[in-house]
Amino acid sequence: MAHSNYPNQQYLTSVAQLAELLHAPQKNPQLKLFDATVYLRPVKQDNKHIMTASSGLPEYNAAHIPGAAYIDQLTDLSVADTPLRFTLPAAAELSAGFAAAGVNANSQVVFYSSGHFMWSTRAWWLLRYCGHNNVSVLDGGLAAWQSAGQATETESNTYAAGSFAATPDDLRSNMFANTDDMLASMDNPAVCTINALPESMYNGTSPIHYGRPGHIPGSTNLPYSNLLQPQAEPNQPQREVPLETLLPASELQSELEQNQLLGDKPVITYCGGGIAATVPAFAAMLMGKQEIAVYDGSMSEWSQDPNRPLVTGNS
Repeated sequence: MAHSNYPNQQYLTSVAQLAELLHAPQKNPQLKLFDATVYLRPVKQDNKHIMTASSGLPEYNAAHIPGAAYIDQLTDLSVADTPLRFTLPAAAELSAGFAAAGVNANSQVVFYSSGHFMWSTRAWWLLRYCGHNNVSVLDGGLAAWQSAGQATETESNTYAAGSFAATPDDLRSNMFANTDDMLASMDNPAVCTINALPESMYNGTSPIHYGRPGHIPGSTNLPYSNLLQPQAEPNQPQREVPLETLLPASELQSELEQNQLLGDKPVITYCGGGIAATVPAFAAMLMGKQEIAVYDGSMSEWSQDPNRPLVTGNS
């Protein structure tokens, strides 16, 4: 199925489109396909529930789309020596991570996830931030590929190192927000600030939080899962992460408009660590929105300073 109803349909690749690309590699010599999965799982430590991150490489080794390589966002696309996971690296380090994986300036890049959709949109967001335009995500990820009856493989793949090098001038700096931006936009009706976490984490009732419960004042809640729709898989074994695809264009537009993401206001999205926030940000750009940023540090950074206010409840 082609995604012809999304204004920026080139950002999203269907299983059928990817299969066509892979079946005619001579027509697409610059295609670079990456599994970009990380897994976040809750663990109880010291009577607290925290989310631990682990590489998706074991799952990649168990089954991946033929020809796909693995790119590790934990180590290759994040600052290593920081207590905040998935911190945005400097331009040289980030582009070096993509180059080491095989990306060139003329590469056609497709990211997918074997887990939650947000890992592919985070990788997409990072590469777009570096100034690369020819990049998309696979709708539904590995689950959609398998559900369609497409083959997988277990043999590991790598690409020859590329020559991709983003300079500061290449960066789309407006795609990321920092804590100062959040302080300036807090309770500012001229800015649409979106919390992409589940409602229980937004209102502070969940046992899982990022240091302190609640949300940034003035932000509204649009859980990233509201932009996805589950798909039945009667002939597939139960997955840790069920098959979900983006909402159809008309439903996606309605959901985004209800939450003011497609209006004239600039938008900032945030979550726990700058990952889930890329789902509404990606969806809004898919539907034509341009002025949208992801708060990279999100709640992990915001909650570290007790002087930064948090609000509980649904207001």
